[in-house]
Amino acid sequence: MNDKSVTMIPTHGHRIIWCDGRESVSQLHAPFKLSNNDGNCIILQTADASWTDTLIYNKQPRWTSFGRYPDGANSFSLLNRSTIGMANHICTENSEKYGTNNDYHDTLLGDVNKDGMTDISDILTLVDRILGKRTPVFDYINADVNEDLMIDISDVIGIVDIILNKPTNNNIPNPQ
Repeated sequence: MNDKSVTMIPTHGHRIIWCDGRESVSQLHAPFKLSNNDGNCIILQTADASWTDTLIYNKQPRWTSFGRYPDGANSFSLLNRSTIGMANHICTENSEKYGTNNDYHDTLLGDVNKDGMTDISDILTLVDRILGKRTPVFDYINADVNEDLMIDISDVIGIVDIILNKPTNNNIPNPQ
């Protein structure tokens, strides 16, 4: 992102802009990194200053986000799961465990395609995404196996490790 670039977000639209100071390759990155401290302020405005929005946020744990809930509301909430590319959602214990809500975040590490398993299809989906191909389903949180906030070959290696070291007796309940 530079002074000559323009990013348009339609009314009620979403756009992911990673504020991590990294160079944009296939995703939009801001040239600065937001700090994870209490009392930070973000101010967004149109070029002509006809519209301004302000967000004051505090330090937050990894894989949480802070945003308007529900989407477009005047109030902000700490969201207990990142909602990257989706409507903001607050998970309840039951929706997290048993999937009673379609917006819940599936916490099966490595299950990139959200089919309930971590297997070779997740590796193929992840490699496709790394190569720039659009995939119908892609879970960034489950894909970032090493939790470095980047999706790359080290995450592919991590999924291979998960597959090769799977326990034979899985005590995870199967919701019916």
